[in-house]
Amino acid sequence: MKIDLKEQLEISKVFFLGILLIVGAWTFLQPYSTINSIGETQRSNFFYWKNVLGVALVIYCTILLGFKVFRREKIYINLPLTITSFLFPVYVLFLMVFRSLDENSAQETALYFLWFYALVFLFPLIFDTVARQKKLIWVILIANLSAIFIGIYFNPYEFLGKLQNPAIRLDFDFFNPNFYAYSWQIVVASALVLLAITRSKFQKVLFSLLIVLSVLFIYAAIARSTLIASLAIIVIYIFVIVKVDLRVKLGIACFSIGFIFLVLMGIDYSADELNSLLSGRIQIWTNTINFNLFENSNPLAIFFGVEEYTVRGFYHLTRERLGFEIQKASADNLYIDILLKFGFLGLIFFLMPIIVIITNLIKFVATTHNQLDKKLVTIVLGVWIGVLLQGTGISVIPSFGNVINIMLLILTSYSISIINRPRLASFRRRLNSPYIKPIPELN
Repeated sequence: MKIDLKEQLEISKVFFLGILLIVGAWTFLQPYSTINSIGETQRSNFFYWKNVLGVALVIYCTILLGFKVFRREKIYINLPLTITSFLFPVYVLFLMVFRSLDENSAQETALYFLWFYALVFLFPLIFDTVARQKKLIWVILIANLSAIFIGIYFNPYEFLGKLQNPAIRLDFDFFNPNFYAYSWQIVVASALVLLAITRSKFQKVLFSLLIVLSVLFIYAAIARSTLIASLAIIVIYIFVIVKVDLRVKLGIACFSIGFIFLVLMGIDYSADELNSLLSGRIQIWTNTINFNLFENSNPLAIFFGVEEYTVRGFYHLTRERLGFEIQKASADNLYIDILLKFGFLGLIFFLMPIIVIITNLIKFVATTHNQLDKKLVTIVLGVWIGVLLQGTGISVIPSFGNVINIMLLILTSYSISIINRPRLASFRRRLNSPYIKPIPELN
């Protein structure tokens, strides 16, 4: 049965509406499941759906990709990026086969495959237009703001407590200030994307105010890693996109570096003070690495990691307040967690595709003449650099269970799709093949 172009457009809109619904629910339930007032039972139920909805979106988009292949639409693939991305999950699968491959480890390995598959292959083929990117960003922004406002509604009086005691981490009714700050970080990135796309002066002012407000709330939550990541997105965008004399930009950069240097000079660099400043993380990192890798009887642990590692060196403040130590499942450092679990080889395989992504983003920003694409890719570049900096204080990727991962998967998709397009065009020219006129975009 032959389907004309108009019917194709209508079918595409219906399918994409399903994507928006899944992304909206997936994004909303992440922060909503961390609100205290909804109860422990509902929190557990909603928290369970984080991976289910992520996998559902991957399956749904894979079906749509099958339709694109069936209609013989052009497919753009970055082969080096795709190959390097699957090295890490294949390596993890190899380790799991030689370790005790139980249900949990098998599920974890499968999620690694799906995460990289969605990041570098699937989503760039589905979310490949500015119109689709804009709709997805609107959904993510509204979903996060809705969850934030619900958390504020349940406990608005904590703001008064913050005014009386600035040391309090302002997180309203969220049980973890870091999870709450992640949502504001998504608001920063989403608002910046919409600011770059819109032509309305009113919306530009609105999104700018929303970005400033988000940074202030992250600062009030005393989420240092998230604050650094959010500021990295903004600073990189301003430095690359805003049309200011290069000397002014260099002056701002020198002033910022000098300011940070002056702040660092005022810090007491004794081990105890630094450990306290980083919420006990130095103690956690050093003790955990020494115990699991260097004190391990297995000499290969440093190369291949350990099957089950123990986090050592807990927060001394918690021990003083509660009288006992709390067992932690993570070392609060993305790179140390991967190093402990999968060794140096695993850490190298994990970083390889990220380095390839960032390198391609930088090359595109430096060479493109399309200002809109340059703005969007610059934001994605800032997001990736921010998340990599953020990884020194938290451990959230690769996973389907955090709003940061949703942001990475959705935002990166369009950037990879436009980076891949010249590759195929160049390939066709080298083969002297005839030019094939692309079909209209299906938004």
